Amino acid sequence: MSKIILLVLLLSFTFSNARGQIDKNLLKSALVEKLIRYTIWPNKTQNEVKVIGIFGNSDFTDVFVHFISSTKYEGHYQIVNAKNYSDVTKADVLMFDGNNKEELERILDKCEGLPVLLISEKELCCSERMHYTIYTRIYDSGNQTEQLHFEINTADLSKSGLKPDIRLLNVGKIVKR
Repeated sequence: MSKIILLVLLLSFTFSNARGQIDKNLLKSALVEKLIRYTIWPNKTQNEVKVIGIFGNSDFTDVFVHFISSTKYEGHYQIVNAKNYSDVTKADVLMFDGNNKEELERILDKCEGLPVLLISEKELCCSERMHYTIYTRIYDSGNQTEQLHFEINTADLSKSGLKPDIRLLNVGKIVKR
């Protein structure tokens, strides 16, 4: 129960560029790790190693790789840099920075119906067949106030055979395409 409260607090936390505030990429990294941990694969046990393929390179992916390597769950994840279309079949999780739209469409087509968890850090990606989307949006341009958003595409998640833990459904915004 305390983990859910922590997740809700992380999701509802509004942060700004002011000193002393939490790093948004570190916050997103913690959330992504929880998404992977609390998603149920049809062909894997909770303790099996999950291969995470990362497409693109952003400040977030650098922080995420460091975060995973420094957590107690390090042995549960193997991170690979996914460079092209053929790397899709090797991963249980694919994370996208959302920059290469053409390659993304090909990958999404290939992943359709496969138990591969798709996560993006760009807004509106849940409506484009992503399972989870985590992004920040600036609300007050004068103060550069940002708020973290978390969306779940339950329809495409279900088609892939993956099941989100009920705790995730309670904290994310459910979207349908």
